[in-house]
Amino acid sequence: MKKILHINDTAGVASLISKELNRLNHKSKVIARLKSTQKLNITSNYNSKIISGSYKKFLLFIIKELILFRPNIVHIHYWFDGINIVHLISKLLFFNPKLIYHAHGDDIRGLLKNKSWNASKLKSDINIVATKDILFPNAIHLPNPIDTNMFYKQDNKQRVNNDALYIRTRFDRKDYAIDYSKKHNLKLTIIDRIDGNGVPYRELPNIFQKYEYYLDFKGLTNKEVISKTAMEALASGVKVVTDDGFIIEPDDADFSKRLNSFVKLYENL
Repeated sequence: MKKILHINDTAGVASLISKELNRLNHKSKVIARLKSTQKLNITSNYNSKIISGSYKKFLLFIIKELILFRPNIVHIHYWFDGINIVHLISKLLFFNPKLIYHAHGDDIRGLLKNKSWNASKLKSDINIVATKDILFPNAIHLPNPIDTNMFYKQDNKQRVNNDALYIRTRFDRKDYAIDYSKKHNLKLTIIDRIDGNGVPYRELPNIFQKYEYYLDFKGLTNKEVISKTAMEALASGVKVVTDDGFIIEPDDADFSKRLNSFVKLYENL
């Protein structure tokens, strides 16, 4: 049995992995600071621990969990500086868990452009990247899992041809989504998720059933790099359009083995 502590919950990935680990009789916890994603219940959907308040309060809670839970593995999501901080805290507490740094995108894209940055300075035992475009030396690519119990193809009559959905986030490409829809004669619906607004996470599966297309526009031209929301749309039977106009068909996507890849990683540590 492994004891895994996840710190942060980017796009709900940690909570989903933790749920599967606990189902397999490992012990896994997630702690995350309150962010806009939590306001949409992505993390609370899985009953993970959300910490509101200051950075100091968050660090103190991490120390408390390290002392009381004594994990074999600490898996840190998105928080680049967190690896070396947790490494130092662990040394001060006289125990040595395996440390995993999990890059999800913007936490590391800027660093990769800096020629002086050296990944070997990370005090992690394993480095994971969620997408291939941010792969760096000594890192492995494990694509994000999705909750296939929530997001799956349904036989229904709700879906309307040429209806498209765009969810506006901090990667604001609303104007581009509007122009694309006009050019291709799509009826566009926009959900605004900026500042934590939008729809609760639990409602997304039903929303996806209404649309033929999901516009995954976020300013990246690599068609292999799609958001977790786009993956959930594909699993729900929705076609995904990337920034460069490439259309990914739902039948081309297979998410069934992704969770198991993470489980195997932990069990082999």
